[in-house]
Amino acid sequence: MSSSARTITKTCLQCGQHYEALWKYGNKQKFCSRECAWSYNGAKKKRRVVVHCVQCGEAYEVIPSAVKRTKYCSRECRGRAMVDHMNEVRPPPAEYAKPPVMRGQDNPKWVSPIVCVCRNCGHTFERKPHRIGPDGRTGDYCSNECRDEYRHKHQRGPDSPFWLGGPDSYRGRNWQRIRRKVVAKQRGRCAHCGTLVGDSLPIHHITPFRDFESATEANRLDNLIGLCQPCHMKTEPRRSS
Repeated sequence: MSSSARTITKTCLQCGQHYEALWKYGNKQKFCSRECAWSYNGAKKKRRVVVHCVQCGEAYEVIPSAVKRTKYCSRECRGRAMVDHMNEVRPPPAEYAKPPVMRGQDNPKWVSPIVCVCRNCGHTFERKPHRIGPDGRTGDYCSNECRDEYRHKHQRGPDSPFWLGGPDSYRGRNWQRIRRKVVAKQRGRCAHCGTLVGDSLPIHHITPFRDFESATEANRLDNLIGLCQPCHMKTEPRRSS
């Protein structure tokens, strides 16, 4: 140690010269200048080790820390090595090929269809059991065209399952005034879903209008409710048969 208690004499790792370093930095400082530190670290980074590719045998250079984990000189050699390995360990295609697709009656989950007779044209057709409801209605027609044709011929007017007694749009002399009260009370919104419709909000009779003897009784405010068109169609009763 020098005469000063605050410095210590050390040897530079790069140039080998002696230099004075502060005592508190003595264990950390290894170079006499920044130039020596840059030169030493740059030469350390440039050091390479020669290894040989496992696939092609060509020599290539890597950093010392990568010697144990590197095997191939390029991605191409790595890919060829993986292909060769797979060809050695995997079974032939006949052993791992997918089995044939089981369709129709060859499928273990096959369910035989039910033979139905079309109500309109009289032709027979097949339909799976899951497509026929518990009431059997979905097995009445072989196509949508036959269904529409049959309904057009035989289910019109009172014979229709949706018949409600014929058109009757008259709701009494005070209907428009009471209707505006219901719309204003609900601020033009549907009472069920809250959709904003505005002044054209449809008004629904909780107890049907046809069940009253007079329009005054039917148009009481406690019997009226404003519903949007989808909610109105869901609420309107329909004949089940």
